[in-house]
Amino acid sequence: MKGAGRYGIRIRMLGIWLLATSPLFVLAVVNGRTERQLLLRDAMSDIRLLARITAEEHRALVRETRQILVVLSQTEAVRKGDAAACERTFRGILEADARYANIGALRPDGDLFASGIPLTEPASAADRAFYRRALESGRFSVGEFHIGEVSRRPVVAFALPVAHDDGRLSCILYAAVDLQHLGTLAQPGGLPEGSSITVFDASGTILIRHPDPEMWIGKEIADQPFYVAARRATDAGVAEETGLDGVRRLYAFSSLIGVSDGEQVILALGVPLESITAEASRVERRNIVVLLIVTVIGAAASFLVGDRWIVRLFGHVYDLSIQDPLTHAYNRRFLYDFGRAICAQAKRSGEPVSAVQLDIDHFKKVNDSKGHSVGDEVLREVARRLRETIRAGDIVARSGGEEFCALLPETGIEEAAGIAERLRAALAGEPAHTSGGLVQVTLSAGVATLHPGQGNFETLLKEADLELYRSKNEGRNRVSSRRWPAR
Repeated sequence: MKGAGRYGIRIRMLGIWLLATSPLFVLAVVNGRTERQLLLRDAMSDIRLLARITAEEHRALVRETRQILVVLSQTEAVRKGDAAACERTFRGILEADARYANIGALRPDGDLFASGIPLTEPASAADRAFYRRALESGRFSVGEFHIGEVSRRPVVAFALPVAHDDGRLSCILYAAVDLQHLGTLAQPGGLPEGSSITVFDASGTILIRHPDPEMWIGKEIADQPFYVAARRATDAGVAEETGLDGVRRLYAFSSLIGVSDGEQVILALGVPLESITAEASRVERRNIVVLLIVTVIGAAASFLVGDRWIVRLFGHVYDLSIQDPLTHAYNRRFLYDFGRAICAQAKRSGEPVSAVQLDIDHFKKVNDSKGHSVGDEVLREVARRLRETIRAGDIVARSGGEEFCALLPETGIEEAAGIAERLRAALAGEPAHTSGGLVQVTLSAGVATLHPGQGNFETLLKEADLELYRSKNEGRNRVSSRRWPAR
């Protein structure tokens, strides 16, 4: 009877253990879904910002081209229509700036009378969109994709009418941008594998494409759902769409030129949805597998040993739920839960809260050159140094692939910036020792401070992200900070 009683207790302990662990499986699935939603939301913000940055690079080229044409329009050679002098000037610009396939001057009837590339036979641009638009509008205009008649390269031409003193049209200057060279601006460095950049004009002709430019440049896509979605999106809009290559991506759209509705050029930056959520899916599968193992071990322990192992196992399960499995820093889910709680507490206490967003500079090069196992070693070393550098009461979490976040309760902007600088210096001061040798690691950091009543935790992270991008754009391995909102 005594043995039967002990056996009955063990059966009940086993039942209690299975009942207690079953919600953890539900929690793992819910956490995985929530994590994917958080990653998608953050990815939307990130690629929208990257699209704006990339678009600004192209807009800068448009502005520079316009300035070149304006300066040329004031030269004596152009105003007098001196073909020989114009050609010498145009050739000098082409030799100094590889972005341009050709620079030339057209008579009002469209005939080319001066060209940076020597003419072997008469040429005319009377049928070109850039000439017609400049002639009709009387102002700086942009044409459509075409193969240059003189340069024989894929180009987009910009044109500027030049008038006599009495207002009559003297000539039309044009600069043809070499799309093969411009395509080098469309290399999505630092983006996940499978990302794409597509630039197309209002007619649906692809001007720039990465990857596989030779396959896509010049193709008409006006009948594609992708084109319709891009035209429908507002400037810097975001949408989930199937790309031209059949890959489902999260796209950010941004207008590049927009001289007029008919001349609008659109940039589409896309990141594969699978790459955005892959880490969350992998962690979810790992957690479920670990829970299965823990459940089996726990069930056996409940039956054979009793409750002594249960407390330890539950503690281990809890650690798994809040830790990043690779770096043992806190995970993204805990960061958001803790951050929201700290911001709510700060609102009651009146204390500021600061966040430091950190990103490993050129981490993709480490993976590409030394392998992902060395990359994992670098991530673990970065997390270790960050944990050793922050203060007691602060936390460091891995918020993305090579991204970390330090949350600093009761900390103002000046003190937070100082802590961020120490975190940066902790990595830059000494290379990481890995199985692949010494690896020099640097961090870019963005710092923002939130004061009670001025926003929430998500706002704080967004502002710190903006500062992080500023650090990246200004040269990396540095700290950018500001209070938000400005007071």
